[in-house]
Amino acid sequence: WAGPPPLVQPAAAWPLPVFRMPGMVTSGVDTATWTVDDRTARIAMSVVSNGLLIEADIRDADLRAPHTARDAALHEGDAFEIFLQCATGGTFYLELQVAPNGAFMDNLMLDRYWGRYGTADMPEWDIKGYQLTVEPRGTINQPGDVDVGYSLRLLLPPSALKGNPHWPTAGQTWRGNFLVVDHGGTSAVPRVWTWSPSLRAGGFPHDQDRFGWIHTPAPAAPGE
Repeated sequence: WAGPPPLVQPAAAWPLPVFRMPGMVTSGVDTATWTVDDRTARIAMSVVSNGLLIEADIRDADLRAPHTARDAALHEGDAFEIFLQCATGGTFYLELQVAPNGAFMDNLMLDRYWGRYGTADMPEWDIKGYQLTVEPRGTINQPGDVDVGYSLRLLLPPSALKGNPHWPTAGQTWRGNFLVVDHGGTSAVPRVWTWSPSLRAGGFPHDQDRFGWIHTPAPAAPGE
């Protein structure tokens, strides 16, 4: 994944990114240095006949996953996080986390500023009928070696896309974000890669105003 030298920008200068399905995210932001990072993640998302397919390939040299239970705080180890708001004009959205060991967390968030003002969420809500496969490339929780990373494939059924009455979806604009949390190395503070710079200028990951724009496939032309 070779690329040009990182472009350093102040936190407040990052624009909101735009993604069009089907497609692939190939770069994001290293929030420790506020530089372009095109090596940490490759993320593809597409609408398929039975749901929304999200695939990701994450580079991580020290895989860590302290939790195995459903709905555990997976971000306390290495994790791939998805924030998805597919109800135009709504306030609720999905937060999903996947760990290198295959653990899964799904949460229905009820307010656009969850976490900052103590508003509600529904951790007891579970997606029914999802399909998840995770392939770690290395040894998990063994810091003495060098790992490569992990890949995942997550299929979300239409019933999980709360607030979206149309399926298959076409010509809609959603909001969302992707994060990679990396607890490797000797630092007590994890490294965070993010597609949309929601952490800029004192922000935080759950701020929908800083989610990127996600466009679903265009409607089929007449006769198609």
